[in-house]
Amino acid sequence: MSNLVDTSTWLLPFSGGAMGGGAVGIGIGYAMKKLIDLVIGVIKVVVVLFVGLFFGGLALLEYLGVITVNWNKLYALGPILYASITSSLSWLQTQIAPMISQASKAAQTISGNGLLSGFSIGTMVGLYLGAKKAS
Repeated sequence: MSNLVDTSTWLLPFSGGAMGGGAVGIGIGYAMKKLIDLVIGVIKVVVVLFVGLFFGGLALLEYLGVITVNWNKLYALGPILYASITSSLSWLQTQIAPMISQASKAAQTISGNGLLSGFSIGTMVGLYLGAKKAS
């Protein structure tokens, strides 16, 4: 029996912190994902309302005779605006990808501490669960 390793000196303090940090991390990650979804949803609604009101205002002003709108030229701008938005989004994605990689490396370096490693892993699990329930 004396050859057995006493796990209470190194395993129990680490596992308690990891479980506590993991539980808090799951809750925070889940809440973050839901908050991000809410903010994105609000932004989408605001953009759709703004665009709808803008074009509705143009149509109303044209109907009242205040302005004349060349709808053919306006429709021709659609593909140009779409290409511009697509390129902006791809640029944004290339800027965010290195940040995610750095965050992943930081989470790996934290893994020596039970509380922080549990928290970082729990946050990732919470973000995953928040995304999984949304789809």
